[in-house]
Amino acid sequence: MKKILLLTVSIVLIILIFFIFNSSGKNARIKLLIVPTQATILINGNSFSNGVINLKPGKYTLKASYSGFKSEQESFVLKPKQSLIVGLVLLPNSPKTNNFYKLHPNQEQLSEAVADNLTNQFSQQSTNNEPIIKFLPHNGPNYSYSINYANNPNNPTKPFIQITANNQLSIDAAIEWIRSLGYQISNLNLQFINQAPVIKL
Repeated sequence: MKKILLLTVSIVLIILIFFIFNSSGKNARIKLLIVPTQATILINGNSFSNGVINLKPGKYTLKASYSGFKSEQESFVLKPKQSLIVGLVLLPNSPKTNNFYKLHPNQEQLSEAVADNLTNQFSQQSTNNEPIIKFLPHNGPNYSYSINYANNPNNPTKPFIQITANNQLSIDAAIEWIRSLGYQISNLNLQFINQAPVIKL
């Protein structure tokens, strides 16, 4: 009986040491959402499946492929204790797979969920990077101007703050509203729509 107990304790200790050794430093995580769900997923050359994955902070390259679909690749950087959604929807590229999403409604729903999750993540990251976004959209008196934000394809972490106005007086009023919230105009990535502005800094 003592031998069985000693053997059991030894096995539990070995498993515990193995788990601690393999999970040490993996304090960042991703939620992996790749559609079609049968796709082959490689992260830095290692095979993974959809779901939550604990990883060490660092740079990663994800490659997803599936027969009859266009392969996709995305790079991402994980910071310590960061949680990130990494999602891709592969597009059909052959006559046999053109109607794949129509014929597989569950996969179509998952592709929509991927888009929703990534949109929510982008919105949260944008708000973290540009806190003014939580006040947007904003319309001036009598809709004399409007202020909103948009994705910046050159730097997704620094979204555009868009001011739409038809005259300089309205642009000045929009800028004054931004300043009234305590934001420095020179620190924002402003984009003007309808008229080139003259900014008084």
